[in-house]
Amino acid sequence: MNSFDFSTSISKLLKDKSIIIAGFGREGESTYKLIRKLFPEKNITICDKNENNSNLIKVKNVDDKVHPITGDDYLNSISDYDLIIKSPGISFKHIDYSNFKEKITSQTDLFFRFFSNQIIGITGTKGKSTTSTLIHDIIKKKYNAHLVGNIGIPFFDNLENVNSETLFVAELSANQLQFIHNAPKYSVLLNIYPEHLDHFVDFDEYKSAKLNILHYQNAEDYCVLNYDELLSNIEKIPSKNKLFVTESNINKQNFASINNNLFVFSFNNQLKHYNFKNIYNPNFVDHFKFSILCAISIANILNIEDDIINEVINNFKGLEHRLEFVGEYEKKTFYNDSISTIPQSTIKAIKTIKNAQTIIIGGYDRGIDYKELLEFIPKSQLQNIILVPDVGKRIMKDLNNLKKQDQTIILINDFENAVIHAINITSQNKACLLSPAAASYNHFKNFEERGTKYKEIIKKYFCKKS
Repeated sequence: MNSFDFSTSISKLLKDKSIIIAGFGREGESTYKLIRKLFPEKNITICDKNENNSNLIKVKNVDDKVHPITGDDYLNSISDYDLIIKSPGISFKHIDYSNFKEKITSQTDLFFRFFSNQIIGITGTKGKSTTSTLIHDIIKKKYNAHLVGNIGIPFFDNLENVNSETLFVAELSANQLQFIHNAPKYSVLLNIYPEHLDHFVDFDEYKSAKLNILHYQNAEDYCVLNYDELLSNIEKIPSKNKLFVTESNINKQNFASINNNLFVFSFNNQLKHYNFKNIYNPNFVDHFKFSILCAISIANILNIEDDIINEVINNFKGLEHRLEFVGEYEKKTFYNDSISTIPQSTIKAIKTIKNAQTIIIGGYDRGIDYKELLEFIPKSQLQNIILVPDVGKRIMKDLNNLKKQDQTIILINDFENAVIHAINITSQNKACLLSPAAASYNHFKNFEERGTKYKEIIKKYFCKKS
């Protein structure tokens, strides 16, 4: 489908409907702009909890056809409208929508209705941004490709120069997948761990939202999924073109795996081997091996040449805040893994950075189970565990009871003081790692702000000493 056909089709869908946009962040504003472009005189209701949403106030001041609803009760009347276009940041956790579920849609759902055959969708609790970026970097060498979705670029903001050959690489959160009715032709599912339980009723609802990326596929579509972690979820997947990524040996015709440092790809009786010996960042291979396997798989399904695959993966530097190398100062190495908001990703980071001696853990407490991390730390190479509130307070007693004799546990309430303490107690030729295993909302706007602050404190500290 091209841009003109999309505008025509979505205009027909929205023309005679009363519409409410739930949430006016980046995606909500993007949705409003498209609807207003298509229908200059249409009444549009926008609801948002924030009574002081500056962008909504600006829109209302220049558009008298916009009708805002704000405050704590902003969702009370959504069932009165023909179409509820939900933004990802809005939770319906406390709403009984069973009687009007068919009215609920989203920018993701609307986009999938018309472009599903041109979309490579990537989801998973962890690793989706890196995987999406890596896949996009590969396929844009051959196709007109757009990186969209949860990566921070709304679907409706990427409609220029779109034709039937355009491909969209879409990073997809569970929030975006919850109310879809179609799925991408090419779907990638990396993993599913307990996460965003402040947004969903329970883990089962979160998991169900993630699995929508597979359940709404057609038989002729393609799915790439993590065999080691998701085997129990594949029985009802309609796609006949399943490709499994794994670290183990499996008796499957279609798979991508690692064997003696070689990346192996097998699909439809085609067998290939890749050795990324010239890779820019060696830690990337170990920490993001499943991202590489998925990227190889999608690239081959799309018939992209091996020279392109090798070039992009060997030169890929990784993304900010994802096991990011901050620098080496006075023979001490620092890594920023602020994206790690669950225990499983922190465990993975500790395993990847073999000389990690010091770690900073903690943040906003969403009630996640930390048993796996608490049992892992005493078996690890870590010597200094610095905890910060709120999670730090919750797990300190249990961690003190489980720790090895040579491990030190300390709770520091102030983040900057925690980082400075980490700098001072880390030995030469050892590494210090920020991998919080918790969200950032108690002290920071998001994980990006937390990671940036961590880097600033380190660089400022050593600048003063030089």
